[in-house]
Amino acid sequence: MTTAPALNSLDASAAHYQSDAGRLDADFVNHYTEVLQRPWLAGHRALQLGLGNGALARQLAPHFQQFTIVEGSPAIVADFKNPPDNCRVVTAFFEQFAPPVPVDRIFGNHILEHVEDPVAVLHRTRDWLAPEGRALFTVPNAGSLHRRIGVELGLLPSANSLNAQDHLLGHRRVYTATEFRADLENSGFIVEHLHGYMLKIVSNAQMKTWSRDLIDATYRVSLTLPTELCANLFAVCKR
Repeated sequence: MTTAPALNSLDASAAHYQSDAGRLDADFVNHYTEVLQRPWLAGHRALQLGLGNGALARQLAPHFQQFTIVEGSPAIVADFKNPPDNCRVVTAFFEQFAPPVPVDRIFGNHILEHVEDPVAVLHRTRDWLAPEGRALFTVPNAGSLHRRIGVELGLLPSANSLNAQDHLLGHRRVYTATEFRADLENSGFIVEHLHGYMLKIVSNAQMKTWSRDLIDATYRVSLTLPTELCANLFAVCKR
């Protein structure tokens, strides 16, 4: 069960999402996450776990007739102004929520690193999925090139260590591809696809001056690289 300290951490993240650094994160991460997930943007009902700064929800919602967002932080919900007409925002912890009817798509983008018991949350969300539905999850990758470089520079004790940005955002873990697959399968999901995306050799702030063409090219190249080198991990699952 998510606790009061966890809620405090979520509320603290709200300030980051509205900061220059948070908007920079959204520009680098959310856009390419939506691009990556486009082949699966079909169905009547969809549910997004977590709201973040709301940018990704605005990109995903138009593809569905009904789009529900579940977010545990009242502060984050309050910052989500003028949601799309087909959006319903529910303020609740994932562990306490259940949709009234099954959904065709579940989006869990960068939420598993936040929760106390990811397998329990995954097991619960699996029951929300329609028989032919799909659940899409993304997490930060512990083996990312920029984390490996951080270890080499002495900025991180190990690639699995949490950095200052992780602590700021309330992250409890970073995943290897093996750990990510294990949590998904231990919850009962069948993993159809699991691979990496985005390539980082420096921080988002250091990439701020890069052109859009350069960042786009970096994204495309990342899809051809070994999963363990990419900045993020992406999985498509079925019941």
